[in-house]
Amino acid sequence: MTLRPYTPEDSKVICNWVQDEKQLFQWSADRIGKWPLKGNELNENDRSLVRFGFVIVSPELRGKGNGRKMLELAIQYAKSQLHASRITLGVFANNPKARACYESVGFKEYSVRSVNILGSDWECVDMELFI
Repeated sequence: MTLRPYTPEDSKVICNWVQDEKQLFQWSADRIGKWPLKGNELNENDRSLVRFGFVIVSPELRGKGNGRKMLELAIQYAKSQLHASRITLGVFANNPKARACYESVGFKEYSVRSVNILGSDWECVDMELFI
């Protein structure tokens, strides 16, 4: 097996692998269009949407503006190098400092969902930034 770079022609093939709405959400959650897929959804999303995940700063550097600086650099990279128009992320409601950091650079809440973590339901706030 070898990996090769994605090409725009792959979108139709990959979208054809998804046989129903349940499979769509199992594969992509709510990140790839609406059912039924028409075939070009991967090209549309790949060019405009970036998802930030696993954002963390060393404990001794927290509370000093470093998270904000890191996000500003990542936003600039997404805009200038990836040509993104929208960035999304998720933050747990029980992490208010992280949420405040995201809001400080312009992220806004667009949905809330429940995620089972360690046997209990945590509220996850999905946020977005249009750039």
